[in-house]
Amino acid sequence: MSARPASASPRPSTPCPGGAPAALDAAAAVLGARLAGLAGDAPGALRILEPALERASSRQFLGVAARLRAARGLQLLRAGRTTAGNADLDAARDVLRAAGALPALAEIAVGRAEIVDGTHDPIELFTDVAAWMEMQPVRVVRLEFLLAAMRHAERLEDTPRAEAFRREAEGVFGQIRKMLAAEDDTSLGVHPWRQILRWG
Repeated sequence: MSARPASASPRPSTPCPGGAPAALDAAAAVLGARLAGLAGDAPGALRILEPALERASSRQFLGVAARLRAARGLQLLRAGRTTAGNADLDAARDVLRAAGALPALAEIAVGRAEIVDGTHDPIELFTDVAAWMEMQPVRVVRLEFLLAAMRHAERLEDTPRAEAFRREAEGVFGQIRKMLAAEDDTSLGVHPWRQILRWG
């Protein structure tokens, strides 16, 4: 992973309003927005993200602001505001790529794959983290890529490729399950991965 430029550092020791460090403030906003988005409340998600993004930007926490801008871009895409959403994602990716922030870039790829639901080639969606997936044991990101590839092949009615991707995804899912405690594995019973893979 490349070194993170000083200008892109989130400087987590500096608090935001309420005493929360900048990175924690951003993480809470991203999670809250994601929950609102999953509930179908895109305007509510944006209302959560906007003040957090303003705080991070005004304090020059560039890496934190980029993650928040990416989250806003995904919510805008979900709301059908394609131009604004893609503009946010492009701006965020520029900063995150320069910082070598691969986990944040993976979040963008996974979010976009969920939104397009198989209508785009996943190789394009995951291009920022393709090498990282191959060099590092990033099983969750790899699984999301394989599921996106499976959906894309299904859209193209390429059943053999879809089945091949499904089998590979099952293998990665099995590796993830082996790393979990029994109670965590049980909780995967309602996870979308398990439903998509029809894992018993």
